[in-house]
Amino acid sequence: MTNSGLLGTREARVLLVAAALVVLHSLDEAYGHPEDGGKVNLAVAIGVFGLLLAVHGRLRRWWLVAVLGILGTDVVIQGVLGHLSHVIEGNAVPLDYSGFLFTAGGALLLWLALDMFRRGRRPERGPERAEVGSGSR
Repeated sequence: MTNSGLLGTREARVLLVAAALVVLHSLDEAYGHPEDGGKVNLAVAIGVFGLLLAVHGRLRRWWLVAVLGILGTDVVIQGVLGHLSHVIEGNAVPLDYSGFLFTAGGALLLWLALDMFRRGRRPERGPERAEVGSGSR
């Protein structure tokens, strides 16, 4: 028996944490420290991650690696150039501090893509469960 729920695999849990980090920053951008286009960015983040969470178990592993790698790279670049650089240069606004969450979410996506690539075609193993009547006599 396999655990097929949303949080059934380590990959799904890491993806959910990454999505939460990106969406938290997007919420800050839309409502906490409003910026032009913040609500659009929030809608896009919720849509992209909602779709990805919905289909991640159905995509072929290599497609998922590619999507996670591209998305993670984009998020990290936007986070570093759009927020962390302002903090480093000393001219940060409050929104830039939640950019650390955004960048961490992108880094998790990249890590997940690289981990899945490294493991190749081997499926992730779920918890081992004993079957009734499988004992030796």
